[in-house]
Amino acid sequence: MFSRPGCIESQSLAALAFRVYGAGVLPEADFSNTEQLMSCNCSASHSQNQPPQPLFQLGQIVATRGVLAHLEHHGIAADPFLRRHVAGDWGDVPPEDAKSNRLAVRHGSRILSSFEVKGQRIWVITEADRCVTTLLFPSEY
Repeated sequence: MFSRPGCIESQSLAALAFRVYGAGVLPEADFSNTEQLMSCNCSASHSQNQPPQPLFQLGQIVATRGVLAHLEHHGIAADPFLRRHVAGDWGDVPPEDAKSNRLAVRHGSRILSSFEVKGQRIWVITEADRCVTTLLFPSEY
């Protein structure tokens, strides 16, 4: 559905910018520390000041107009939700979906996170080919 031919999977998180279907480009995400984390082979022994190692590539980051308007209206950046998603914090998903996400990270399937943001549920979906991650309302799926 959101797959893009010719995706470059080796993009660093710092190089990713948000794109919105038909609504232009959002400010570039601030993932300043993740480039060094991408090359880190550490286990779960991260200090309190370091975010966990990203588990997968996000690809191109896009959002629907509805989600973009909601985030802008409330002055909320998407970065914290993307950081949680890529670190394996799936938000408010049932245990069986969390298990599916853990398997998807290993086996290359679609990954879904769900976050409550100012009274609205927002899904973050990374497609199986890791070419795109989309922020959308469940009603827009």
